[in-house]
Amino acid sequence: MGKITKEVIISHFSMIPLDVEGGMWKAMFRSDEQLPEGQLEGRKGTHDLYGSILFLLTDKSVSRMHRLVTDEIWHFYM
Repeated sequence: MGKITKEVIISHFSMIPLDVEGGMWKAMFRSDEQLPEGQLEGRKGTHDLYGSILFLLTDKSVSRMHRLVTDEIWHFYM
């Protein structure tokens, strides 16, 4: 595979820009179970019970502040 760079990771996982928050991302998993509307205050419609994404910041991107209504777990690599 050669040297692992941010460009290699972005290409390998077909990551796309996350316009509102900044950075690059790729959805990796979405649960089959859904939370019905009204279970998450401030959110409309149904939502996945669980999901997992890859998120990558480059030297040319930012991570903008945003409010979450659900929990997130972060893993830091490289």
